[in-house]
Amino acid sequence: MATKGQSSDELFRRLFDLYYDDVLRFFIRKGCSAEDSRDLAQDTFFKAYRGLTSYEGRASFKTWLLKIAINVLRNWWRRGHAEKRAANEVSLDEEIETGLKPADMITETDPRKDPLYIFLAKERFDYLKDAIVALPPQEGRCTLLRAQGLKYREIGLILKIETQTVKSHLNQARKRLLAHLAENYDLSDEG
Repeated sequence: MATKGQSSDELFRRLFDLYYDDVLRFFIRKGCSAEDSRDLAQDTFFKAYRGLTSYEGRASFKTWLLKIAINVLRNWWRRGHAEKRAANEVSLDEEIETGLKPADMITETDPRKDPLYIFLAKERFDYLKDAIVALPPQEGRCTLLRAQGLKYREIGLILKIETQTVKSHLNQARKRLLAHLAENYDLSDEG
């Protein structure tokens, strides 16, 4: 495959430079994080380099490389599902203590120096914390992770559950939280 005067390492380096962005975008389009995409792209090129002698040229190099990327992605997802079955339980109380904090409810546009605002944010946090504790454990974990800004897919990977299950848990949690808060607290804007 190497041309005259060019080593296979030099040729592979040129191919890496030429196709790395395509492989990286492939993983990103499949929903992988930027960090995971970089790792998976490197793994793809490593496997391609090791199998370079098996490349027969029937398809373009890019097509051959993307087939390797598909296999790398499948194996990565399989490992994730195997880890799901072996996941450790973490108590909801432990997650509440280490997870969501009143400061998480304060956005960049809030008047952070106003003592009344800070008091009200803490009070809202306490209402929310009580309501989250009342949720079934898996719904509570999903809610805490979502409150920290994670995407559905990321929550699924962390909790080792399907993305659709995360969405279902969050939908049920929203309903339960609204019902709990409406039952136990006056949430009207009066007074």
